[in-house]
Amino acid sequence: MYPASFFFKIPSTAYVVLTSVNILIGINGSVSTFVLELFGSNEIGGINDILKNVFLIFPHFCLGRGLIDMVKNQAMADALERFGENRFRSPLAWDMVGKNLFAMAIEGVVFFVITVLIQYRFCFKARSSTSHLKPIGEEDEDVARERQRILSGGGQSDILELRELTKIYKRKQKPAVDRLCVGIPPGECFGLLGVNGAGKTSTFKMLTGDSVVTSGEAYLA
Repeated sequence: MYPASFFFKIPSTAYVVLTSVNILIGINGSVSTFVLELFGSNEIGGINDILKNVFLIFPHFCLGRGLIDMVKNQAMADALERFGENRFRSPLAWDMVGKNLFAMAIEGVVFFVITVLIQYRFCFKARSSTSHLKPIGEEDEDVARERQRILSGGGQSDILELRELTKIYKRKQKPAVDRLCVGIPPGECFGLLGVNGAGKTSTFKMLTGDSVVTSGEAYLA
């Protein structure tokens, strides 16, 4: 079990790229299909219909194009109303905004499932094996006592419990964090002390979800 932030942590680079591509396609696709619809011939109109159906896979296009269609529908209805004609169409009609809403509903479910699969790392290889790690050697008395307390279940009431938390980076045999066991009781302030390379930063990165845990468990509250 990991802190809540672990499951909602999204790499900033991927987020920026994904958002930029979606907005770019949404704006350009909406404007392009609208222009082709206004000034295109019958042949171009057929191509435009195909493009509008293909672009439905992008949520930003569904939103942008749907808003354009709603505004155009209202503007034409207001203009024709002056001549005594009622040409207003329901915005929820299938060929108006209905298909856009349907596409966005499907995409919401699909993208949510994909996000969950990525967060739970179903699409990645299994964690690195820790079978090659050497047995834990001699430890300081207080460190050994804390390890024994955690492994025997004495840290269940702690606000933060790390149980044999381990981090091994790729192409490195020596672990950056080697089976760390520690519990923090409620109301205590704590910090990690150690020389450079002892694994302090790696520990906090695993706790916040910035780095994948190789093995072990972390319990919050």
